[in-house]
Amino acid sequence: MKRGSDTNPTLQESESDHLVTKMAKAMYDHQVHMVRQHVTGLDFSIDRIQIVFNAANNEADRSSAILIFALIEDIILNEILRYTRTSRKKLINEISTGSGLLSTANDRIQFVYLLSWIQENTFNDMKILKSIRNNFAHNADITNFDDEKIKLLISSLSHAEKALLEVYPERVPRPIILNNRQLFLVRSLLLIVKLIGELAVAPEARASRVAPGDVTGTDWDLLPSNMKELNRIAARTVSNIIFGPGLAR
Repeated sequence: MKRGSDTNPTLQESESDHLVTKMAKAMYDHQVHMVRQHVTGLDFSIDRIQIVFNAANNEADRSSAILIFALIEDIILNEILRYTRTSRKKLINEISTGSGLLSTANDRIQFVYLLSWIQENTFNDMKILKSIRNNFAHNADITNFDDEKIKLLISSLSHAEKALLEVYPERVPRPIILNNRQLFLVRSLLLIVKLIGELAVAPEARASRVAPGDVTGTDWDLLPSNMKELNRIAARTVSNIIFGPGLAR
């Protein structure tokens, strides 16, 4: 009898399939790791975000709305430039100024959404912030966040602050009620954090054929270090907006 003649061919095929699956997963995990490394090397300009929100927290409502949306416009354009070939920077400058293809905030928001660099809820929230900015910029009668039209727009933003408010220590009186100005600042900040994360991950993840969600995941320990720092700064800034300096120190 020849050696191996009694080997079960079905078992061999099963082991082979298992090995192939393990190898494929290892290849995919490596790609995810490479994207994480790429994201870790990005500069999120965290200091600038902190400076803008510290200023917005002390500005009049109209100025705060305009300042924060200007930051969003810069973030989007910077990310577009990041993924543009150096030899084509001149072309990008031409289409992002004057009457160019990406010269307006609406153009840039739609562009990154069409590329699937941002999620639909991020896209919708940015359109709401744009409407808030435009109402302040083009209507002299609207002066603060308590205006009925502005209040309605703020209430339409994603209520991302709920998860944060739940983790405050018991010594903080409940319920924690935010006024319209605080809601605008907090929801805008959390949207910017989400926007930066999506723009940092999605282009590279899609180019590497991996799911963006696998890069960030839900495990804090696996989050790139610069994204952890961005979230820490945002959490501290949220506390400053709601309670003033000191609580999150």
